Parts: sequence; C-alpha cells; structure tokens
Amino acid sequence: MNAHRISIIVLPLALAIGLTACGGGGAPTGVVSAPIPPQTPTPAPTTAAASIGAPALAAAPNAALFPAAVEGGPTIMAHPKTVFPLFQSVVSIGPAGVAADTATINAGATLAFDSSDSSYEIAIQNAALGVSNVVLNSTPSGVFQADVAGGKHVSLEIADPATSNLSWTSFGFWDVAMTNGARTQAQFVTGYATPAGAVPTTGTATYAGPVRGEVILPQAGRENGVNYGALSGDASLVTNFGNGSITGNLVNMFSTDFDGNKLPWNSVSLSGTLFAQNMFSGTSAATSAPGNSAALKGTATGTFAGAFFGPRVEELGAVWTLSDGTAAAFGTIGAKGVSNDACAGCWDY
Repeated sequence: MNAHRISIIVLPLALAIGLTACGGGGAPTGVVSAPIPPQTPTPAPTTAAASIGAPALAAAPNAALFPAAVEGGPTIMAHPKTVFPLFQSVVSIGPAGVAADTATINAGATLAFDSSDSSYEIAIQNAALGVSNVVLNSTPSGVFQADVAGGKHVSLEIADPATSNLSWTSFGFWDVAMTNGARTQAQFVTGYATPAGAVPTTGTATYAGPVRGEVILPQAGRENGVNYGALSGDASLVTNFGNGSITGNLVNMFSTDFDGNKLPWNSVSLSGTLFAQNMFSGTSAATSAPGNSAALKGTATGTFAGAFFGPRVEELGAVWTLSDGTAAAFGTIGAKGVSNDACAGCWDY
C-alpha cells in the first residue's frame, strides 16, 4: 500500500525573559521588573481517532462492458489497448471519518491499458473527484501515479501480469489524495469476463489464489485519525454451478504496517450465490480473532462480490469487505481454477 502522510504539529516554545536595571554609585537604587507569572503551556492540537464505517458491497455499474474472454483471444498478458470497467468497493477518508463512498461505486471507473505499455489510464466517473482519463506512469517502487489539477495525487497498485499466474484476471487498488489530507480509495478486480453462456450449469469447481487488502484502524494523532495495515493471505473457494452457490475462506492472513511489522490477522469465511450467470455476491465473516492491535474483533462481518474470468470460468476475481463497528478492512482475491468436474475437458490444472 502507499505510505500515508502523518501530520506533525510543532509546539512553539514560550520564552520568559526577566529584565533588571541597576543605578550607579553607592547603594543600589535600580528598579527591578515585576516577575513574569508562570505560563500554562498551550496543549498541542491532536486529531481524534476516526469513526470508521463499513465499506460497501463491490459493484460494477457497467459490468456488461467487460470485454469477453475468447478462446485463443487476448489475455491480460497480451492484448491491445483495452478499456476495462472496475468491479470495486470505494471508501472516503477525511476529517469526518471513514465511510463507504457509494456515489463513486455507483458512478463506476475504468482502466485503459495495453500489455506492451508501462502506463495505465484511469477514469473515475464521479466528477467530484476530478479524475478523468488520467495517465499514470510507473515508478521504481512499482506504483503507477500522477498529479492532477487542484493539487490532487492519483496512485495505482495493480497485479503484475507477468507474475500473477492469472491469464484473464487483474486486481488492484487506487487512491486519490486531496490537498487537505482527505483521500478516496478503492479495491477492484477486472479482466476478460467469462461469457454468460459459457458458465456451466452443473458440477463444481475449486479456485485458489492470493488475497490482498488494507485494514483501516482508528488512531488518535494520525492524519484523519486513522492508521493502516497492508493485508496478505490465501484464498480458497468452491463454486457449485448446479445450485448456484459459492463458498470459501481467507486464511494465513497477515497485516504489515509501514515499519514492516507483521502481525497475524483474522481468518474469514465467504458465502454467496451466482447471479447474471457469470457474477456472484454474498457475505463475509471473521472466523478467528488474533487479538492484536491490527486485527478486527471476532464479530466482524461484511460482503464479497466478483465475477468469473476466462473463456470457460478458468479464473475468478472478487472484492471482499469486513467491519467490526470500530475498524474495517477491504481487499481483493485473484484466483485460478485448480480442479473441476463442471465441464469435461474445460480445464483441470
């Protein structure tokens, strides 16, 4: 995740200076100034710990515009310039706290890029953010970024197609930072979607892949009253195409702060149903509570949603959320099929 700025407030020092005056000649006849009364230091202002709301269910208002996966056709690793809609959950972070940004979710966003270039073009359809067809260039850290009008800064972290082990799916995170310290962040998945008619109607398939995300924690004194941790782990999901269900788990989860400190994080269960044939949505719930400063309570619940990618449901991408009423998290899954009996000869890795 990108490093988030921390406001530092410098307390002025009050200097008390005593003045004396002396006369000349014999006995002292000078006048001594009255002593300065003790000064009560003015306390440094601090940012209160933020109120953190639950991230909203991910959505793709223009999901019908997902480019379709075709046998022998383009892949994430090799394709001409293509506009990909984002299946995303978005939060706003500012002095008022952290809240789901449903306006930006509902407006949608796109990424345009080709496999031979080292830049991405992002368009966030919520005009209030002022990010329209902005070209993001790569940096040595692997983050893509650009400055835009009004002093805003846009950054993007996205799975490297060369190392993600995914052929039709991509996932990532974008952030828009404002000059007043407020920011808007999204977790998203996208790619070449499975045509609805190619989704099996019987059998099951198992998928496995990495989990990425961010936990947002209340902390007084930090910018906007929040602290962050980068999340990583492993996902395993099973889809039953016969009854339209999808279930799974996020395990081996860890949170890493900006100093590199790594702490165990919550395990999470997922349960949902298929809709529009090639998409799914459902709920999430914590199944463990490590009890450290980065983890959520064991009562945390949330959502997850995503789609199948590849000509024959070879892969899936999903966005998940979790909240315990005090802190929240959201992230992505990019998973590849590892076994199936849904369609003979489709795939079986």
